[in-house]
Amino acid sequence: MKIKIYGSELLKVHLIKSLSSSKHTIIEDGKPDLVLGLNELENTSKLSLQLKVPMAVWFTDTHKANSANFPSYLKENSYMFCFSKEQERWFKESNFKYATYLPLAVDCDVFKHLDKQHNISFMGELRNMTTDNPMVHLLHPLRSKAHLENSLGNEIRYFLKSLDHFINQASKNLTPVNFDQLYQEFSNNLPNDLKKFKDLYSMESWIPALFETVNAYQRAHICRLFKGDIRIHGTPTDWQTLGNWPNHANKRAQYPQEWAQLCGSSKISLNLFRPDPLHGIPLKAFEIAASSLLFTNDHPMLRTVFTPDKDCIAFSSLEEAKDKYTHLLNNPDLVEKISENSRKLMLEKHQYQNRWTSIKSALNKAGLISL
Repeated sequence: MKIKIYGSELLKVHLIKSLSSSKHTIIEDGKPDLVLGLNELENTSKLSLQLKVPMAVWFTDTHKANSANFPSYLKENSYMFCFSKEQERWFKESNFKYATYLPLAVDCDVFKHLDKQHNISFMGELRNMTTDNPMVHLLHPLRSKAHLENSLGNEIRYFLKSLDHFINQASKNLTPVNFDQLYQEFSNNLPNDLKKFKDLYSMESWIPALFETVNAYQRAHICRLFKGDIRIHGTPTDWQTLGNWPNHANKRAQYPQEWAQLCGSSKISLNLFRPDPLHGIPLKAFEIAASSLLFTNDHPMLRTVFTPDKDCIAFSSLEEAKDKYTHLLNNPDLVEKISENSRKLMLEKHQYQNRWTSIKSALNKAGLISL
């Protein structure tokens, strides 16, 4: 079978390695038997429609990509492998004939146990004020007027302070919250005389801004628990807004090699789900599980792959995270046992070759390809 692949180059490398021992050929030119998108829909669907060949897309994030209005050919001859069960439901409701939940995976040759040098590590950005946080763009017009020494400036400063207080309090709750609920809580907690600033923007604008910023504050809260101990790889100027971090790596880990080195050399590695209960399991969680102890906030999707206390440690609050971390440090045999369990789980069920087998089987069963 000839396959044309679009999308993530890193995933492409992993997947090609999984295909190297099979009878399938990755082509750049000519007519393929299948167009495969790795979190890429535009070019994948365009070529599929143009050549009238089946399409498969493996999503590695939650976006829906405005695909509800796709031509009927694509909806009949596409298979959507979804990052979350909510994404699967959305595609089915949009009349795609084939959609299924398919979790992410890990390359266990890259991510593996190394000599342990750190008690706990975290890779990621704080993103509370960085330009890719939608809240920064949303509030820019207001912030530009906040310095004014008049009644408007005073009101804006009061609004920004109220917003910061709400996000700070909301982020201390590590259990997931749905989009509408978070927006409703924000609206209810805002003083009536400040609601005019909230009403400058639509709910559709506020929701991603609130979620991304709550997530950033959660990162800050939980990493502060281990500030003297945690090894962080992230943009230094970002994290330094919270003060000095003794074990900061002074840069973001280069993916995948430096991240694999950091993860593999840590006894415990921290993962944080976004506060959205429908968010899929992050790629980082699989990579940690192959090379360290997965230490993560609890989440409905977690149990679709992992079993807490067997192949990961989950917590639902900041207090619980701190207590469980202390318990783990005092019980190194438990850390080793859970790490071994998660490594075994990744080797047996969650490598890229496992996912390709699932993709191929589903496509064959649907009649979109023949083996």
